[in-house]
Amino acid sequence: MSNEQEIKFSDKRKEYSTLIESIIKKYLDGKNYNKEEVKKWICQMTEEIIKKLQLENNDFKIICLGGIIEKGKLSLHISSSRLIDPSTDDCITIKYENEEMFCYITLIGLLYYLK
Repeated sequence: MSNEQEIKFSDKRKEYSTLIESIIKKYLDGKNYNKEEVKKWICQMTEEIIKKLQLENNDFKIICLGGIIEKGKLSLHISSSRLIDPSTDDCITIKYENEEMFCYITLIGLLYYLK
């Protein structure tokens, strides 16, 4: 790709957010928290996100992180810091909750440079 056509992960923010939300809902809508199933659900969600993005995009290295926690008296605070090139790279975090659990997915896109 030429320098004139700068690639930005942020240009796909809305599209990728919609994709992540639909995958989370596919796995968690209408489900009760089940400690036996949570690991499987989060692994399947993050793998599906990576596979779908990999099919359409070879310009970015993609990192997908996720977690599910049961609602109750526990609290969860999540923070992240990153050193990225804001002109090309970006990060998206989607939060989801239902009556029994919270879920978050963070997607990081880093422009892949070939030397």
